[in-house]
Amino acid sequence: MRPSDSPRRDSFGVQFARRRPVDLRVVWALLKKEFLDSVRNRWIIALSAIFIVLTLVVSYFGAAQAGGGTGFQGLLETVVGMTAIAQILIPILGLMISYAAVVGEKERGSILLLLSMPITRLETILGKFLGLGAVMLAAVLSGLGIGGIVIMAFTGTEGWENFIVFLLGAVVFALAFLSIGLLLSSLTKRRGIAMGLAVFVWFFLALLFNLVLGGVLVASGGSFLPVPGEPFTLPDWFYAAGLFNPVEAFSYFAVRAFGLGGAFGFPIELPEFVSIGTTGLSMALWALVPVTLAFWRFRRQDL
Repeated sequence: MRPSDSPRRDSFGVQFARRRPVDLRVVWALLKKEFLDSVRNRWIIALSAIFIVLTLVVSYFGAAQAGGGTGFQGLLETVVGMTAIAQILIPILGLMISYAAVVGEKERGSILLLLSMPITRLETILGKFLGLGAVMLAAVLSGLGIGGIVIMAFTGTEGWENFIVFLLGAVVFALAFLSIGLLLSSLTKRRGIAMGLAVFVWFFLALLFNLVLGGVLVASGGSFLPVPGEPFTLPDWFYAAGLFNPVEAFSYFAVRAFGLGGAFGFPIELPEFVSIGTTGLSMALWALVPVTLAFWRFRRQDL
């Protein structure tokens, strides 16, 4: 153990380690390790290919579902279809590559070898988060980005600025579920348990949350059915609650990124407080808070 990391005891007799500044060279080395491991396992290629294919398929065949013909649609129409798919796919991929990041190494015993080196637990968590984040960054930007370039080559560049904002939101959305996956990985002692929790989190946030929220609305006297002759409205708290869910926040973000109102299944204009800023902040907090809790938990674990 390094002298700067030697254990001490506080006034209550609780042992803790002296902290030293984060060594960015160590974090960079761990980042490269996680990234290169994913490259060797062809994660980046597979994820990028999935996003490219889905983007082009949605753009080319999306209008056929509405009774139109086939052919590439513009960026706006493509994003309308891609948002619904990304809400399901990005969380699955983010959780899939992160749920075993910590617990997998604990089961193999490699985490003990790693921490026997001059590497702190904070650097370990940062390196894993940034390395896996680089994987998702490369996959989302290359996959959706290449798909967007192909679409613009056929339909023109209208809305390209909005598409860039949408891509940035998708990256933060992906980081949010990487962060959640790392937290689950640090909380559990078995890969199987971490996987089960990841499936539950995805199921709740992506599917069950809206059912619960809709049930609360109906139970409180609200309705999703418009009244003839009256404007259809939903209470502000319904959208405010959605901001606490990264999946809903990303959907709202996509709407705002293209300056839309009643799109993506929303029957009315979103309230003013549901903005690029609030939806982006919601996703950013989901990207930062769980990984912070993951470090807090990992730091206190007896390995």
